[in-house]
Amino acid sequence: MEKNDQAVSSSRHAIDSLGVLGCFVLIVVVAIGAWLSYLQHSDAERAFQSRLARDTALVLEVHARDTLASVDDAVRRIKENYEVRGAATDIRAVMAPVAVSPDTRQWLLLPTAKGELF
Repeated sequence: MEKNDQAVSSSRHAIDSLGVLGCFVLIVVVAIGAWLSYLQHSDAERAFQSRLARDTALVLEVHARDTLASVDDAVRRIKENYEVRGAATDIRAVMAPVAVSPDTRQWLLLPTAKGELF
């Protein structure tokens, strides 16, 4: 009978040990899965931020180029008209046919012959 009790006790001890080991393995597998998921998400987030920064830089470059081209065009029109008419140049009349954006207008605060700002 004692041998039977020892065998039962030994098998219970083995089952308990396997249960603890199984829980430990499960915790390790879940932790590794979470870590790999974090790394993948981090790489995806980094790639997204890089793409967003590149796109934003491109938008700003195009906007700056367009603004400078518009300012250059406006200054060229004013210069050509001033060379023909002199101080009698009417800046408003020169710029009327051209659609000047508010961004360009802030760069072109020019005084007219009457002292008004265009």
